[in-house]
Amino acid sequence: MTKTPALSLATIEAQAKSDAPVPFEPFDKDGNPCGITLMILSDQSDKVRLGINVLENQRRRRAQLNAEKASKARPGEVFTPVEDDIDFGLKMTALRIAGWQGLDEPYSEENALRLLRAIPSFIAQITAKGAELAGFTNTSAKIS
Repeated sequence: MTKTPALSLATIEAQAKSDAPVPFEPFDKDGNPCGITLMILSDQSDKVRLGINVLENQRRRRAQLNAEKASKARPGEVFTPVEDDIDFGLKMTALRIAGWQGLDEPYSEENALRLLRAIPSFIAQITAKGAELAGFTNTSAKIS
């Protein structure tokens, strides 16, 4: 019987929170590799978590302001348009992209949003990859 190496919570946390992006090639609508390599961050990386907090706090502030405006307005006059929700989802996904290869345009946060608007099928793939990177796996350990 082989002895499994000891793990520490610090090791698990370090891997899950890593700010090192991992290359990922999403698939096109036909299930083929698209030729673009995206550099993806873990959902638990400090950059992603801080970005999510900023976006969520902005959203909560707007909701509070809208609630205050709505209390003084006619019913239905103050609301959050669906386009704001779509934009919020795009920004949440774009936080996970740290760079790319295979595109003529240089990586920037605005270009990441342009890419997601152009190819919305990437959104679920990027979200899944970020979540996968946040989970701890030890590929060298064998479970019998």
